[in-house]
This record gives sequence, C-alpha cells and structure tokens, in this order.
Amino acid sequence: MKISFLGYVGAGFLIVAYPLLGYFANKFNVQGSDNPIRSGKRSSPAVIAILYSSLILMILAMTLPGNIANYRRLCQIQQHGQLSEANVDSIYRRCGRHGCSLYVQYHYSASTPGQGRIVQAAGEAYIGPERPDNGLFIYAQSTGHVPIAYDLNNVQSSALNFDNSALSGYQAHQVVSKMETLVAILAFVFGGGFLFLFATSVFRRKNVTA
Repeated sequence: MKISFLGYVGAGFLIVAYPLLGYFANKFNVQGSDNPIRSGKRSSPAVIAILYSSLILMILAMTLPGNIANYRRLCQIQQHGQLSEANVDSIYRRCGRHGCSLYVQYHYSASTPGQGRIVQAAGEAYIGPERPDNGLFIYAQSTGHVPIAYDLNNVQSSALNFDNSALSGYQAHQVVSKMETLVAILAFVFGGGFLFLFATSVFRRKNVTA
C-alpha cells in the first residue's frame, strides 16, 4: 500500500496526539473546589478528552476495517484478475442530502483454474452520480453488459473494469486516497480539540493557583 506524505502526517499526528491528550487531561485534572487535587473528581477537560478520543477511535474503527478489506480485495483482483463481461441485472439509485448515486447489480460466468468448472457469480458496484452525462450508466443501460475483472483465486470476488481501472490499480489507489483523506480530517479535528483542551486546562490551572 503506497501512502502519501499527507497520510503519514495525519496518521503520525493521531498516534502522537492521543497519548499527549490523555497526559494533559491527567496533568491538569482540576476541579473548582478548595482542594482540587484531592477531590478525586475528573475535570471538564478530562471528560472532554475521554469523549473526544473515544469518538475519534470509534470513527476509525467503523471505517478503516472495511476500507482495508476492500483494498486487499482489489489488490488480489489486480494481481490475479481475469477479464470478463457481466450481464446487468439491475441499476438502482441511493439518494442522500447531496444527490443520488447509481449502482449496478450484475452476474457473470467464471471458470475455476485447474478444475475446468464454470461457476455462476454475481456482483454489485458503484457507477457514479445520477446525471445525464454519466458514461458508465449510459453504457450499462444501453448494452446490458459491464466489463469486469474477477479474482482467479476467488471467482466470487469481482470489480468493474471500465478503462482497465481494476487491473491497473486505479481503484485500489482510490481506496488508499479515501483512507488518507479520512485520517487527515480526523487529525485536523483532533488537533483542534487538543489545542482547545490544552488552552482550557492551562487557563483553569492558573485560576486555581491564583
């Protein structure tokens, strides 16, 4: 997996910032009372640190495993892919706040290497936003077929191969770019929270010691 400079910076910041955030949350654990250190109560910055860190980790836990699995699947197709044509079963849309996206369901016949058996397999893939100039949608709708590549070691695993995007590694690279963007955004958000916590903790400490 080739990771860009942006990905290394974002991941490195998250790795370094997480323990620092906990350190400062513990160091500046103060409570607005006569004896804050002995009160044994967590301060607002400490609570914020725990909740904030938990939220970041939860987002990573929900998104990274699926993207990593998809990346590995696409790498296997890139290395052991067999070109084929699949029959379109249906084209459907999924809509959200920012418009609708189009997906295609297809089926194809795949031959298992060394066994000579023909296996029927199916797949599903994103083909872009719903708009009149969507070339992938136009091709799939007009021809009833889509070009695919399937993994010879796992014929049930396939990907669309428009413009050789699966075998060239373009789709795998897109997954990496998506993960890098996510990590960079989380690092930016985490950095803002870290600075806020640090400034709040210092301010509260000064007020207690004054």
